[in-house]
Amino acid sequence: MAFRTDQPLQQAFSAAISRAAGIKAQLQRFSTALAGNITANDALGMAAAIREALTLFNASSAVPGVGAYAQAQYNDATYDVATEFSSMTTALQAVLTWLENNIPANSVSVTSASLTSASFTSAQTAPLLTLVNSAIATIA
Repeated sequence: MAFRTDQPLQQAFSAAISRAAGIKAQLQRFSTALAGNITANDALGMAAAIREALTLFNASSAVPGVGAYAQAQYNDATYDVATEFSSMTTALQAVLTWLENNIPANSVSVTSASLTSASFTSAQTAPLLTLVNSAIATIA
């Protein structure tokens, strides 16, 4: 038998909880930044963080039995962890989709070894702010 590298339930659950707290903090800082102008670097950084979080969430949710394990950890019959997890990932995907569709790929360039980044006003990113705040609300 070989050394196993699969994630035990506790590890998968803990990783998802930890990453959810982390992405919420990042979204809160991004929400504050959206009150003013942001750069394409800011937007691309947030998109990368969301992609990473979604990858981890997908891996964690693929661990057999993790849903039942997570539900048992809360010991609350009124709390549906699967529904809340789905709401969170859907909201994060909505933010990512907005960023991918509205931040041009050529909004960052390198000139004379310096990174130049386009700027976006709060008026341009108002729909994004709504999505970000909705995503924040899905994470307790």
